[in-house]
Amino acid sequence: MKVAQGERAAAIADFDEAIQRNPDLIEAYYNRGFAKGSLYQYAEAIQDFDIVIQHKPDDAQTYLMRGGLKSALGQYAEAIRDFDLALQYNPDDAKVYVARGTARAAIGQYTEAVEDFDLAVHDNPEIDFVYFYRGHAKAKLGQYPDAIQDFDIAARLNPNDPQIPLLKAGAKLELDKAQEAKQDLRTALRLAKKKGGSDLVTHIEKTLCNLKQ
Repeated sequence: MKVAQGERAAAIADFDEAIQRNPDLIEAYYNRGFAKGSLYQYAEAIQDFDIVIQHKPDDAQTYLMRGGLKSALGQYAEAIRDFDLALQYNPDDAKVYVARGTARAAIGQYTEAVEDFDLAVHDNPEIDFVYFYRGHAKAKLGQYPDAIQDFDIAARLNPNDPQIPLLKAGAKLELDKAQEAKQDLRTALRLAKKKGGSDLVTHIEKTLCNLKQ
């Protein structure tokens, strides 16, 4: 399939032709929406998913996809409504809880975001990025010891992400644990240099420098 091969633009043309021949071919709208979304054509992809939902109003996956695109556009309230509908039809999908949690966190609903992340990890305890997101939300709520515990788990599951020790350092600074925070920042700096993120390296170096003053 051309989408799977990365030939998304050509795949969209194929779906266009399929839809022109058969406007009721709902699968073509879904696949075209998926391809458009992967090309960052979010508004156009949403229009395709709108059509799918008109014909299949109980399709949880389409609500999840459309909600993700709305989140990418910063339309978080609308995205949350889509995630609510996705959970209405498939209440056991951890991906939806993660997506809704990140959307809620984006608009400052940190308590609700933590609740979603709790549900996401309940049956999927090895999803490292959920602990990262939950730790960030807990830190925003001032729950720094709990946030640090989540960052520790995230780091164990994904030891190469510099953002994890960076945020953990921030939580420790809030608890006046400057020496521990410096160690986390040094870890973050080492990982950031290894990853090649120049902006992140600069940010961490400035933070360490300020702590030494």
